Amino acid sequence: MKTSTIKLENEVSIELASLDVLINGEQQEIIPAFTEKSVQSKDLTKGDIAIDEDKLLPSLFCFADASPYRAKDVALFDANNTEIPQELPEGTPPVLVYLDKPDSVNLIRFVNNPVRAEIIHVDSVEDAMRRIALSSYVVKPMTKANWRNLAMGASDTLQKITDFAIEHKISAKTAQCYFGLNPSVSCLQKTAILGEDIIAGENPRDTESAQILYQTIAGKFGAKFARQTRNIKVFNACVNENGFDAVILKLQALTDDAVKELKDASMDSETLSFKLSKFIIDKVEQPA
Repeated sequence: MKTSTIKLENEVSIELASLDVLINGEQQEIIPAFTEKSVQSKDLTKGDIAIDEDKLLPSLFCFADASPYRAKDVALFDANNTEIPQELPEGTPPVLVYLDKPDSVNLIRFVNNPVRAEIIHVDSVEDAMRRIALSSYVVKPMTKANWRNLAMGASDTLQKITDFAIEHKISAKTAQCYFGLNPSVSCLQKTAILGEDIIAGENPRDTESAQILYQTIAGKFGAKFARQTRNIKVFNACVNENGFDAVILKLQALTDDAVKELKDASMDSETLSFKLSKFIIDKVEQPA
């Protein structure tokens, strides 16, 4: 965005944010307008990931003529939330209302380069809102699994977890627990975008330890039990709190009756955690 100074009547000036767009291949300057109901953009400049605009995949920015909004006396604002007067002097860049397209809603106030744009004919303000709503409805948001897949190319840790999951026919979510991890979406995003193995900084278990934990649980409780995420989350929390070696020894020493009691409790994570405390945590010897 850039700023255009516009002289109104009586020598009064107003500054409005403007944008260079390419419409049908021709570059022109416009004043993007927003309403009080426009989707609030995320301020990308305040995030902890630096955005390289030149590396962004291209988006098509959609605008509508301001006349249907003016006809209904809908107040229009520029990107800096300055209200745009209804009457502007001749020669002012045209005012076009930005349509909140999901792939560009966070970019509209951020981009500096000329962007590809298209003017969409809308019959009314209500027609514009329906188009925005439908477009948002059909867009598939990026899930945590999607971000994990994108981050894998930059993370040896994620690749090891994926290999482990394939080997044991378990989900990636369950495999993460064996490595003592539960990376947030933000962590996966940073890894994918920055190309750095941010996840390695969370001190995951090595593959050998993950294998020992899996084999111990599967050996005592069966492979089906060892594949269920809710169970492994409880066991992982136990290991994190009490130490890997100590818990492994206690698991290996469980009696058949104790194993049965824990398996019976596994339908509820809180109950399983309580039972595990009974057989494992309370029995871990604390240092003198």
